[in-house]
Amino acid sequence: MLPLAILVLAITTFSYLLNTVFPDLLTDILWYTYTSLIPSKISSQVAEQQNLRVEVFRLKKDLRTTSAQDAFAKWAKLRRNHDAKVARLEVLNSEISSTRLKFTSQTRILRFLLTTGFRIGVQIYYIKSPVFYIPKGWVPGYFEALLAFPKAPRGSISVQAWGLACGTVVELVVGKVLIGGVGGLVKDAAEKRRRQRIKLEAEKEMREKKE
Repeated sequence: MLPLAILVLAITTFSYLLNTVFPDLLTDILWYTYTSLIPSKISSQVAEQQNLRVEVFRLKKDLRTTSAQDAFAKWAKLRRNHDAKVARLEVLNSEISSTRLKFTSQTRILRFLLTTGFRIGVQIYYIKSPVFYIPKGWVPGYFEALLAFPKAPRGSISVQAWGLACGTVVELVVGKVLIGGVGGLVKDAAEKRRRQRIKLEAEKEMREKKE
């Protein structure tokens, strides 16, 4: 059996990474699986959305290379086809965004259960179990009672106290050293790319609406 001290440390580290360092990782993985690997209505919509984007881009290119004066019939046909696909794409974008919003809310609940919920469950299950004992006389009596709070044996470290200590250390080591160092640079770069992608998509949609 995994020692209780290591178990609590592992749960605390996992919870911190999932909730603070990579808060969207679980949502992105599940969304990709749901929309790409599992046959469903939303997976069909996402596939259609991707195909429509390619088609709209191709039609725009054809419209730019077709003269409305010299080949009006061809240009008009391309324009009608383009407008129909853009209208369908806008509907799909709205439906997929709405589904993604609901999906994100549901995965937040799952993330809470996997991290905070699981941690609370472990603390309740081991509420009377000592993580380890401290040598007698090392700390004052009142501090012994505090470290054993709420129901661990006197002179021991309770799972609650150990969890708080692990949380402080994990936040210090992971949050300050890794995120504040190389990890922080990587995360900032990824966030910058994500914002740029969102900005480009928004500008693209605005241009499509204007055209």
